[in-house]
Amino acid sequence: MKLNVIENSDKKVNIELAGESETLANLLRKKAWEAGAKQAAFMREHPYLAMPKIIVYGKNPLKLLDNAAQKIIDQAKEFQTEFRRALGK
Repeated sequence: MKLNVIENSDKKVNIELAGESETLANLLRKKAWEAGAKQAAFMREHPYLAMPKIIVYGKNPLKLLDNAAQKIIDQAKEFQTEFRRALGK
């Protein structure tokens, strides 16, 4: 994965997720909302040619995205724990 920062200010960040699908962008968008973003969206300018972008508005949007990524990691670890418990490992 390669992140290309298109715009970065203290109220808005726009990042292109090169090599990723809309799945990750949509998950980040959802978790950014949960982290306190005023607005969070993802877009793809062309369904086959363009990379997905995530746009977050709020106070310190980079921190909001970092918090969103941490929420995803925590949720994945929780899933892994429950998955292993279900398998008896």
